[in-house]
Amino acid sequence: MTNVDLLIERGSFPNAWARAVRTVMRDGKQIEFGGKIKGKEQYEKKGAMDIDLNIVLEGNAIKEAINGKLHPQFPTKEKVLAGYLKEWERGYDWRKQGFTYCYENRIENYPDNKYCLDGTENDIIDQWKLAKEDLAQQIETGIQSNRNVIVIGNPSIDRFEIPDSPPCLREIWIRHEGNHKVSVKWFFRSRDLFSAWQTNVIGLLSAVKREVTDPNDCEIIQVIDKNHSLYIYEGDWKVAREVTLLPYNPHGK
Repeated sequence: MTNVDLLIERGSFPNAWARAVRTVMRDGKQIEFGGKIKGKEQYEKKGAMDIDLNIVLEGNAIKEAINGKLHPQFPTKEKVLAGYLKEWERGYDWRKQGFTYCYENRIENYPDNKYCLDGTENDIIDQWKLAKEDLAQQIETGIQSNRNVIVIGNPSIDRFEIPDSPPCLREIWIRHEGNHKVSVKWFFRSRDLFSAWQTNVIGLLSAVKREVTDPNDCEIIQVIDKNHSLYIYEGDWKVAREVTLLPYNPHGK
């Protein structure tokens, strides 16, 4: 059974990652997991330390994430981050890269009733547009809503067309909290904490700001990062145990 934990970070985005790494290595459960190898009958199996962890970002931690501040011990560096951010741009050619799906494409071209492999504009839904309009309605009416949800998963595709590579990100939830302040929640079914978490958060925030909150002149004041399985692979355990917290001065001096 997976352990469940909560981590709240207001001061430092890099330290949110460092504290999460420490939490997983201290309180996580050792598991062996994997899935079917693409194009083969064999199954992969990897050792990992795993936990169900919700990470709350507020204040300066959100500002640092928006500015792309990485922990110096985070293995994914600025050059790789820049490449990952391109995957969140509209019109990104994910097929050319050989990917089986792309989060951005799932959001801006979500299939309505069927999956449009030819890329036409028929039977697709632009969820960014709907989310932007929903937030504008919340602001105009003064009525908050729990219905502004962007979905990523699609069972007809993920269970049958690409069962060896279903999306890890499942949904994004956005609500107006008054005075042009917004809270955002997103949910991952599975996620590599050590090598991917910081870039995931930065990419998601960049897209939500561009498509939803900035057009409505809103500020993101809280991010709740929900993970059913936040893990660290066995091969990363040694360096994960060496991760340290960065000095932080709340007055910026």
